[in-house]
Amino acid sequence: MLMDNPQANQPLQKVYFFVWLEASETKGEKWVMFFRKYLSKSWLRLAFCILKFYKNMEKFNRKIFHPAWVTGFIDGEGTFFVDLLKNSTMALGIQVQLQFVITQHIRDEALMKRFIEFFNTGTLVSDGPTKVQYRIRRFSDFDLHLFPLLDEYPLETNKRLDAEAFRKVHSLMKEKRHLTQNGLDEIKAIKATMNRARMKEFNTKNPLYKKNLF
Repeated sequence: MLMDNPQANQPLQKVYFFVWLEASETKGEKWVMFFRKYLSKSWLRLAFCILKFYKNMEKFNRKIFHPAWVTGFIDGEGTFFVDLLKNSTMALGIQVQLQFVITQHIRDEALMKRFIEFFNTGTLVSDGPTKVQYRIRRFSDFDLHLFPLLDEYPLETNKRLDAEAFRKVHSLMKEKRHLTQNGLDEIKAIKATMNRARMKEFNTKNPLYKKNLF
């Protein structure tokens, strides 16, 4: 085996040491030229690939924004969506899709792009002629990047209830329960309590709220 052969394993040890220097932020960049003397081009490319993978696995980048500021921004501008899409290829004819979205006016596009750097994932898309959206849709990214942020810096408004409902659906999907009729019915019931549905229910139960507020 490679690990049992010290001579064969020596280049790999150099790669790992290089990546460790970079990842631990101990001035690793200054060692790049040094390691070029000892690593072939193929090993150096592998080192950068491993480093890129490592950085992508970071939960979120505190150098871009303070995490508490981001959760405050999510409290005001974020939305947790559970979409039920017709899909004839699914056994029940319904595809469950989760997405986390932050929407802003297009004038703040530069700010929105920085969320990609902060979360180390996500995409920026147009939302009509005047708005842009930052989106996370990849299922694994919720566990890797979004949920760790919300665990460490919890939401403070009623948006927290939407986040909790979102996570419950996420858990059901991890258990493959969205592929069963009972599980799908449970997801539909959860969806019926989120976002505008929650606000509509609140207004129904508190008909004098807006009148008293204004």
